[in-house]
Amino acid sequence: MIKKKMKKLYYILLVLLLTFIISCNNEKKQIEIVAKETPIKEISGELKRIEGGNGKFIRFCIPAEDENYSDTFIYQIVGETQIKDDRFTISNLYDPPFKYLRKITEQFPVRLLEYSSDSNVFVSIPTSELVIVDNQDVTDYEAGVKIRYCNGDPIKFMPSSYYTMFIYSNKDVKYKGKNFVKSLDPVSKEVVFVFEYDLLLKAGWNKLTYYYKSIQDEVDITGESDAKLRTSRFVLFSGELPGQEWYIYTTKIFKDG
Repeated sequence: MIKKKMKKLYYILLVLLLTFIISCNNEKKQIEIVAKETPIKEISGELKRIEGGNGKFIRFCIPAEDENYSDTFIYQIVGETQIKDDRFTISNLYDPPFKYLRKITEQFPVRLLEYSSDSNVFVSIPTSELVIVDNQDVTDYEAGVKIRYCNGDPIKFMPSSYYTMFIYSNKDVKYKGKNFVKSLDPVSKEVVFVFEYDLLLKAGWNKLTYYYKSIQDEVDITGESDAKLRTSRFVLFSGELPGQEWYIYTTKIFKDG
């Protein structure tokens, strides 16, 4: 009888232990999203995962649509420095040319729960990469390597992944809301992409975090059907999350006309 009681107690303790471990793992996966003002005057970092950067130059650039060819992207250099001892600091970030700015309502179209303290604010397209080049020749693009500050391999962007973005605003603004779009994935399956914005921007350059919140089957948020559709949710908020490093993102960059 005592052996049976001990065996039963053993199984109870085992179940409690497993429950505790699962609970701890779930807590680790939860990300606390807190929007806050994160204005910046410089971008700095250490290239732990990137070899061969010493002596090269690192650029901060913003993309923009070409005025003559709306489907062609160009970029404008708004900061640059040399990499030394695998470290860099880009100080005195430039204000981007006004022609590269768009109204905040155009950059972040909102359909639900919209709030804007000033809808006439102009912002740049958020930039998530920096570019490493061999020299300061602004016409030399072939040697470019893009890097991204994130919490893991940026090519394998999955739920719970996130990375830092940089955005310029010509005024202080608070902007919140939600947007969604229905599209097709590579195997032609309908997917709904949901984007939530929570921005507290100061005039000048700001940090944003782009967070991949979840992917699961949900009721069609677009209201076009009663069916459940695969839904990917993303949150873009002013602020930053821990555990990020610089990773190589891609070797393709665009020329400035």
